[in-house]
Order: sequence, then C-alpha cells, then structure tokens
Amino acid sequence: MKIVLFTWLLIGGYCLFGQQQIQGMVVNENDEPVGFSHVYNKTLELGKVSDMNGKFSVLGNRGDTIEFSYVGYKTHLIAVNASHLTSYLKVTLPRDSVLLPSIT
Repeated sequence: MKIVLFTWLLIGGYCLFGQQQIQGMVVNENDEPVGFSHVYNKTLELGKVSDMNGKFSVLGNRGDTIEFSYVGYKTHLIAVNASHLTSYLKVTLPRDSVLLPSIT
C-alpha cells in the first residue's frame, strides 16, 4: 500500500513540476499593448487574462497550443516549442475588420 501511495505522489509531483511558465506580451499591429486580452492554453484547458499592459504568464509544456484573442482582433494560435519556454514572447494580434450591413 505504501508503494502505491509513493508512486502516486511521485507521478503527481512530476506532472506539476513538468509545466513551465510561458511569459510574454500581447500587442497590436502598431506595437501597442492589448490589455485584458484572453490567453488560453487549449491543451491544459487553463486560461488567463493579460494585464492592462498586455503582459501575461500562463502554464504550458512543449507541444501545447495557446490561443490569444480579444474583441476586434483576429484569434492567434501558437504551438509551444522549446524557444517559447525560455524566451519572452511577443504576440501580435491583427485587427479584424467586420463589415456590418447597412441600416435602411
């Protein structure tokens, strides 16, 4: 029984410490911060909101997919690789122009 408990604790600890913080900043095409944008790790199903300066920090592993979105901008997806885990990300969201029908 003790061996089973120890094994579960060891596996649980490995899963917790296997994840790393992915940090960066969300900006628009003019290099201005996009504050309060949504940052969502689709693989781990964890999401956060960037601060008012567009800075974010989210848990992730190599191979995870992270989605960046904000109203009025196109959604941007990133597949996490080794360089994303060690360097500061700068994610650019392009504007999404929506043409509304005219009112008569």
